Amino acid sequence: MVKLMIVEDEEIIREGILQMIDWQAHRIDICASAANGLEALELFPLHQPDLLLTDIRMPQLDGLELIEQARSKGYNFIPVILSGYNDFNYARKGILLGVVDYVLKPCRPEELLSAVLAAKLQWEEQQSQDQTLQQLQLTWSKNRTLAKQQKLTQWIDQRQVGYENRILTVKELEIKLQPTHLHVGTIQMDHQLMDAKYSAQDKDTLQYAIMNILAETLEELYLGKLEYFAYKGHMVWCANLHPAMNNDILIEQLRKLQENIQQYLQLSISIGVGDEVEHIDNIHISFQQAMKMLESRFFNGVGSIFIYNKVSNTVMNEQDSILVNAEINMLEDELLATIGNGQYATTLDLTEQWLDKLRVISNHDRNEVQLKISSFMLELQKLMSKQATCSFEWKNQIINWVEHLPYAETLDELSVLLKKMIQQLIEALSERQVLHRTVQSAIDLIHERYQGNLSLDQVAKEVFVSNTYLSTLFKQELGTNFLDYLHQFRIEKSKQLLHNQLKVFAVARMVGYQDERHFSHTFKKWTGVTPTQFQKQHITH
Repeated sequence: MVKLMIVEDEEIIREGILQMIDWQAHRIDICASAANGLEALELFPLHQPDLLLTDIRMPQLDGLELIEQARSKGYNFIPVILSGYNDFNYARKGILLGVVDYVLKPCRPEELLSAVLAAKLQWEEQQSQDQTLQQLQLTWSKNRTLAKQQKLTQWIDQRQVGYENRILTVKELEIKLQPTHLHVGTIQMDHQLMDAKYSAQDKDTLQYAIMNILAETLEELYLGKLEYFAYKGHMVWCANLHPAMNNDILIEQLRKLQENIQQYLQLSISIGVGDEVEHIDNIHISFQQAMKMLESRFFNGVGSIFIYNKVSNTVMNEQDSILVNAEINMLEDELLATIGNGQYATTLDLTEQWLDKLRVISNHDRNEVQLKISSFMLELQKLMSKQATCSFEWKNQIINWVEHLPYAETLDELSVLLKKMIQQLIEALSERQVLHRTVQSAIDLIHERYQGNLSLDQVAKEVFVSNTYLSTLFKQELGTNFLDYLHQFRIEKSKQLLHNQLKVFAVARMVGYQDERHFSHTFKKWTGVTPTQFQKQHITH
């Protein structure tokens, strides 16, 4: 329906217009009528007519003034003039105001209807054109956004080729960047925390949500000179630096970004930022640096911010490969010797030293570290093949540990895998030995009372030794410390309960954890998956 407003100061004529024509039959709705231009102007905000049929000479505000003032207020409508005066000046001004027809009174209903229907046709054509234009603009906007993201992806992925004029492309695609003084940042979701809350199908939605939060948080920092997009599982932003910005300001705002994502999505993210480049032709360099910095999360842990530094990276690149590092190789030889000699307490200490050394040399990529740890596991396998006490099950288990290596996101996760493997190895070697009676008593207490609030001090008192002595005995006899043994025993018990599809918070309480988050973190540390993931993997069909 098209909305028509009628403005006529003579009531009998106004009522005649309303009654003599079946407006509904022509899909025209009389939305309002008024006795003068001022009254009609007050009705415009409420009814916003598509068509206006108005007399010219009226008190307070005439028809032409009504059209002019309504147009000045931004209302869009098609006017038709109804007048008892055949005045050329009126007609000329009406034409200037976009009047479709000028109907002289008195007139037949057919004449009036014909003029209004002509106005209706013009309105519908105008609406069709507007919709087509809006659709074209929407399509162009979508295509431009896609083309812009594809072009930026191409630019960060490779150096400039051929005779491409990137400055011209920036203007054509309305990219919100200046061609000089830019840098690139990258975001990676910390998956071991994400997996506990979201499914793999949620990843695209999460990326979209993170980029919206990124835009809201960083727009002001870069004074609006910011573009962002998804790239191979990462979220990337390109932006112009300005003189007032420094690393302290940048880091402060990036921490705010992390806090916002944690608050709204309950997710942890790691961020890598490349150095400034002078021109957009070199933007790929800043991206490569940002990705290199993001690799640092493997050594420094998730949820961190890494800013590229030319000096520190130059020094790090000059260091020897981790695979031929003399100190690391010497520690590795000592480790193998202590395992072979049954010096289990010393083995644990050397393992920590060996891993600490890997952390210190933090310029090497994760593949090199994984290769180093894998090769060490193979050395362990060779050593154990010579031990008659090594069970067939353990030899199979070492293969399982190696298979987990590529999925470890941080060196801490790799460390847990290695230490747990060595611990199980020590248990396999010690399985025929009789445990020290004090250690056995402590183990019995753990098995009986693991559901309560057990501590090293409490158990030491009950077995009549100092906590230091008990801790040392645990290392010597079992190759682990008291707390690790307690946590692992509780986790093994929790697995049985989780098989029964009990709620995670209930299982946590039943095995001695009052805080569900602490339980989930510990479970993930010793199993590689969260309690929820464990349940999904072991649902019985």
